Amino acid sequence: MEYKPINNEGNSICIHQENLLTEIEKKTVLPMMRMVKSADEENKVYELYIQEFYDLLGIQGLDSNLQFEEIIDELLSKLVEISRENVGKVMTHWIVSVRYIEDSEVVQVRLPADLKPYFLQFKKYLAL
Repeated sequence: MEYKPINNEGNSICIHQENLLTEIEKKTVLPMMRMVKSADEENKVYELYIQEFYDLLGIQGLDSNLQFEEIIDELLSKLVEISRENVGKVMTHWIVSVRYIEDSEVVQVRLPADLKPYFLQFKKYLAL
């Protein structure tokens, strides 16, 4: 199985070929990564405006919500493997959970704590 390794202070992250992000998935993850701060608590919930995603992704029309949900479904299904020195391997996903707030223009997103160091340095990893 082919993968793309990324190293961060003694840790390496492996993205298997079938779990590489598509261009539209990268555009979806980028705003989420930008929100992560080093002082954020582990299970912080980030609120994002859906329309900003639609504009960024070029999603239009009556099926906008469906298109966005399909992208999120893919991100929820893609595995990320993190190997840590002296600790072992952790497997996680790009997103932990997404909550669609009914009658709202906002989605709430929880990101995996294990990816926080990588999200903080996201510019290096945009070429995943």
